[in-house]
Amino acid sequence: MERRTYPRITIFSKAGLRDGKTPQDILLLDMSRTGARILVGEGQSLALGQLIAIKLGVLPSFVGRVTRTEGRVFGIALVDKLHPTVVESARQYCRGGELGELARAP
Repeated sequence: MERRTYPRITIFSKAGLRDGKTPQDILLLDMSRTGARILVGEGQSLALGQLIAIKLGVLPSFVGRVTRTEGRVFGIALVDKLHPTVVESARQYCRGGELGELARAP
């Protein structure tokens, strides 16, 4: 059983990703003070160990490294632990429903 130090909250919202190349849209699935899970669009990929920045609304960018991959879903370990108020502020972007266009295969 996996034990997390910090609780993970479901976000399920569109966000931006920068990886030193062209910015791309992603779906931020969930996050905690130390990490996040994202879904990238069809044809997009990230490499293990790759440094990225995630931008969610007006919140500061979260910088992290890709640590896990499962298809188009990637686990991100944040470089700096987020303050609890930043994670709580992310709740305003929480969405429900279907994954939408980003998750649809062509």
